[in-house]
Amino acid sequence: MNLKKLFLFLLGTIILILAILKFDIINNFIKIKDSINYLYIIFSIVAINSVIVLRAYRWKFLLRELDICKLTYFDALKISGSSFFLSSITPNRLGEVSKVFMVKENRIQGFAAFSIEYLTDTFAAFFVPLVLAIIVVYNVKLIILSSLIIVLVCLIAYLFLNIKLIEKIMLKLLPKSKILIENKKKVIQYFNEYLKNKKIVFISIFIAILNFLIALLIGYIIFLSIGININFIVIVSGLAIAHLIGILSFIPLGVGIREVSAIGFFGLYSIDYGLALNGMIIYRIVTFSVIFFGYLLYLINLKKM
Repeated sequence: MNLKKLFLFLLGTIILILAILKFDIINNFIKIKDSINYLYIIFSIVAINSVIVLRAYRWKFLLRELDICKLTYFDALKISGSSFFLSSITPNRLGEVSKVFMVKENRIQGFAAFSIEYLTDTFAAFFVPLVLAIIVVYNVKLIILSSLIIVLVCLIAYLFLNIKLIEKIMLKLLPKSKILIENKKKVIQYFNEYLKNKKIVFISIFIAILNFLIALLIGYIIFLSIGININFIVIVSGLAIAHLIGILSFIPLGVGIREVSAIGFFGLYSIDYGLALNGMIIYRIVTFSVIFFGYLLYLINLKKM
């Protein structure tokens, strides 16, 4: 193993440790080990890792359809898993842009393709909670929905007015992104061109929403496993809105913010706070399995470098 590989291995291990610390896996497991239905958990772990499988398909599809480069599915899986893992401790998963640098060809076009991914993922993260909120928060709680829309508009305005802030964040996270920032006019040009391809945009949005719904469905299964048998829409809405608040908080993975938000939402529907907390802890542990799967793909990718 050369020095570069050794450095990347140590970096990956440090990121994994930081992710474990953020999830507080050991202490959380001790708290809820007696509440766990392990059959449900095994199913949930297998099912939730389909998120990376679908993301790999989308990345391969985008690069091929946009004539950027052709990847085998396994290469796309390694890249998507590695970048997902590397994004686990960055705000709003910005570290996932590292996938652009794992594809050696046409990085300017590659970043434009990634921007479509990121845009459609962001759209799904806002669209799904808002649709669910419309279904659940239909009358008195309509003010919550209105507040979320206002925050969304403010956030979009803030991001568009602070492109330099995003550039600074990218430069700190990924020093190699300097070349992309210096060529941002070309990136925007390619991005605008790619957006005209309706097939690409549709497939990307579809996979983004599907991934989000899979994660919410897993959350519902986990809540069922500890005896919380309540309306499906209520559970997934609580998880979705908590996820949205976690994004707006700009805290990596929304750790802590999502749990408090979800528990507060479930409290409105008379779900016991203790049970809701246990459900969120198990959900966090299961979610961590995706990061660990990404770590394994990162190690495989590292070996092939």
